[in-house]
Amino acid sequence: MILFFVMGLAFGFRSGFVFPLFLSANGFDAEIVGVLIGLQVLLAGLFSYLFAKKVEMGKLVLVSGVLYTIMLVLLGFSSSVFAGFLAVVYGAVEGLLSISQEGILSRIVSEGSYGTDIGLLMMGLHSGNTLSLALSGFLISMWGFVAPFLMSALIFALFYVGSYFILKA
Repeated sequence: MILFFVMGLAFGFRSGFVFPLFLSANGFDAEIVGVLIGLQVLLAGLFSYLFAKKVEMGKLVLVSGVLYTIMLVLLGFSSSVFAGFLAVVYGAVEGLLSISQEGILSRIVSEGSYGTDIGLLMMGLHSGNTLSLALSGFLISMWGFVAPFLMSALIFALFYVGSYFILKA
């Protein structure tokens, strides 16, 4: 539950209003923001389909985590058209992350208490997400988008390194 709280904490800094606001601040109008987010989601679905059950879970958690960190750092320092391109490419990382999250869930929940276990894990995820999503608005107003994206990248490193070692044990 603690690792899922950490994951939620990392995800809140880039979820919800953050990506659309980031793209809007980089000069994209509402229609283009919608298209870019739509392409991001499409790419996430494609990558989750292509890589599901094809890569060992420990490696996938590590690779997707490193890619997440790289992408969020790049996004934090990007602007204009490059920011839009990275926002779409981030969808590939999102697809890999969804496989990792589901794989971790399937390994740590027990069959007798499946619903309860997932509920507790999601409670941790959503609690962390709520805190960081609320904080991200303040960070953006004070230091721009670099701050929440870097916070997300650094906090998520705790999740994927911790998860990798737990999966290896």
